[in-house]
Amino acid sequence: MRIHKYAFWCSTVLAVLAIYNTCSAQYEDRFDPAGAIRSELEAAVTTRFGPGFVVKFAIMDSLLAHGIDSRRWLGEAVTDPYGTLRGCIFFSARRLFDGYNPAEDSCITGVYKNGQIVWDNSPGSKDGIGRDILTARDINNDGEVEILTASASNVIFWRGEGNHIEYLSILSWNGSRGKFINELSINPDDIFAHDYARSTVISEDGVFETLDSDGDGILEIRGQVGEDWLEEYPNYRTITTPYVTYGWNGSKYGLWPSVRQVPQNEFLPANRLSVFIKCSVLPTDSGFVYSYVVTNSATSKQRIQRFFITGITQLASSFAPASWFGGGSRYLQGRVFYELSMDRMATIAPGESKGGFGAISIGLPAIVRYYVQGLTAGTPFVSDEERRNDILNNSVSGYTLGVVDTTRPSGSADFLDTLSSYATQSRSLGWITSQPVADKYLGYFASAKAQLQANNTAGARAALQTVLQDVSVDSSTTLTSEAYALLCFNTEYLLTQLPSPPPSYTLTVNVIGSGSVAKNPDQALYGDGSAVQLTATPTLWYWAFGGWGGDTSGSTNPLSLTINGNKTITATFVLIPVSAMIDTLAAMKHRAQANGWLGDHNFVKLLDLHLELAKKALQRGDSLVAAVQVRIFQEEIKRGYQITQLMEKDRRHPLPWFVRKEANDLLVPAAQAVLDRLPRKLPVPGLPVLPVLDCVERNADGTYSAWFGYVNPNQEEVIVEVGAKNKFQPEPEDRGQPTVFLAGRQSKAFSVVFDGREIRWRLNDRTVSASRNSPRCK
Repeated sequence: MRIHKYAFWCSTVLAVLAIYNTCSAQYEDRFDPAGAIRSELEAAVTTRFGPGFVVKFAIMDSLLAHGIDSRRWLGEAVTDPYGTLRGCIFFSARRLFDGYNPAEDSCITGVYKNGQIVWDNSPGSKDGIGRDILTARDINNDGEVEILTASASNVIFWRGEGNHIEYLSILSWNGSRGKFINELSINPDDIFAHDYARSTVISEDGVFETLDSDGDGILEIRGQVGEDWLEEYPNYRTITTPYVTYGWNGSKYGLWPSVRQVPQNEFLPANRLSVFIKCSVLPTDSGFVYSYVVTNSATSKQRIQRFFITGITQLASSFAPASWFGGGSRYLQGRVFYELSMDRMATIAPGESKGGFGAISIGLPAIVRYYVQGLTAGTPFVSDEERRNDILNNSVSGYTLGVVDTTRPSGSADFLDTLSSYATQSRSLGWITSQPVADKYLGYFASAKAQLQANNTAGARAALQTVLQDVSVDSSTTLTSEAYALLCFNTEYLLTQLPSPPPSYTLTVNVIGSGSVAKNPDQALYGDGSAVQLTATPTLWYWAFGGWGGDTSGSTNPLSLTINGNKTITATFVLIPVSAMIDTLAAMKHRAQANGWLGDHNFVKLLDLHLELAKKALQRGDSLVAAVQVRIFQEEIKRGYQITQLMEKDRRHPLPWFVRKEANDLLVPAAQAVLDRLPRKLPVPGLPVLPVLDCVERNADGTYSAWFGYVNPNQEEVIVEVGAKNKFQPEPEDRGQPTVFLAGRQSKAFSVVFDGREIRWRLNDRTVSASRNSPRCK
């Protein structure tokens, strides 16, 4: 039985003052223990409004940094979505009075910042900063932050359980100006005359909750006004009594006819999410640990309150981070994880990740579904079937790893089909990031199955061992933790189910020199008695296979081996003799001639002569002369290719001899390989070689050709490598100029095609230049 509304009026007023003064220190005492801010703020209020005010306040920086001790029913936090709360202290100032006079009851709300009151709503209103700041956020998408605060009635009618009415005030703040956007009562004849002009958004015991029933991002507020209060508040009877839903009409929050009344057992949208769940699996002596990290995308419109991992049921234990529950679900077969403390900040916010979720089971990793639901108002009094349907149809779902069966499979061939399916699904889910990698594993499983069907257990084991070898490497590049766990641990299990294998051995091949060795078949392990063929191949033409070493000998290539133990084989490659290299170079020249890449007959004979002289010099031990002859051979090829290019641009001066690109690309590097094996002839002390510009001619395509020669006043050839003493400017430094300079005056030794702008050849300390204005060729 409620106490009559006018009984104990005086004692009630005293109780109100006690509550007001006690609650006014709820936040400020915590963040202003020395009272410095209180003293400063009270002085500012006295200066602005006069003496006789009780002040309470909320330091927003402290609330943003540390949160609220008692979030009460709303379960939300103080946020600053637009950066307008930093540095602000919200306060309310209510005048002290000896006896209650409703007409004089007014509370001034204001904002104190940087040592001054920057805004206030004087002469005030009935409500200010109430008993609790329930939240600060943008609840109506108006680009301003709303501060929700609740305060009790000035005259409280207690029931036996201590129940009372509270008023919700909503202050909208844009950084410089505030306004209350909750509707006020307008009936001065209301039975609670003292509550005239107070918020119409009310609830028993301050039980308010926000919800978004239509998913438009504009929140509704739901409270409770039970039958015991409807005598005093008859307008609050709804089709959902005791629940009352308040909504936004474009300017105010209130109890509007257009607002749909949302019953408590209605499921609200819980799928306004973009979610990613990462799973990693670790083996233990007793099974596997499945660990999950849940990421809520920054684009999500809700916080994550709960998620389900299907599949894992019996013989499993769960773990979860602080304030979360993890365990079996009676709605879906599997595990459920949910925030259990009614603390909104413990849920997973958009842009946030949270780990520490998981389960331990003996079951092998398998692909299972997950379902994730966002934070909504609670829905009690619904059946298990209704809740199950809500989870399936009002959530965001995807795939992760879990356990579908703790019974280990026994059929090896069928289980290989399962492994192939895992590889295919992993590629589809992006857990294998490359199709060739997925095809590789499918090939391994197909090979293992074929070997099993042929009763070749050793071959199947070898294929599966190759899987384990490759997943270890690929896990750092093309396999996610999910694909790694699926392929690795299931393959390891299958290996334990195959019959005990015969002995298997390794075959290790080492290489000395420049070459490679191919194994056929190429396997990580070989069964006892397996036949393997080794083929040695030199990397470059001037290397040759020298022979085998280690656990075999000889030079037979390919080599056939029978594996009867672990073997280490060494293949040795050696450089062929220089004389043989010159013979090979001559053979290359003949091939180029046969292919029509160089000519004519006299020019070819000249090239043959240089190689013949080089070989004879080697035979008499004069490697320096041999090097000079090979270099002249190389220079003739380069010069011939240069002139051939020029003649193909301008056919006015055809030549009987030519060097095509194919011959140049074949013979110039081959000659260089020979030169790299021979000692280089040092520049001869004496007079320097001097560069000469012979002439310049215009080509048919508009370019120019500069012909250069040189004077070597010495009695023998001189070598000047391309570099500081033999270079062109501007770059490239190497434009085909010679590096072997024959004795005497050499005219038109080489040419350079250019665009007519100046080019310069520096040889030793002398420079000559060519441009479109240089003397023309005759």
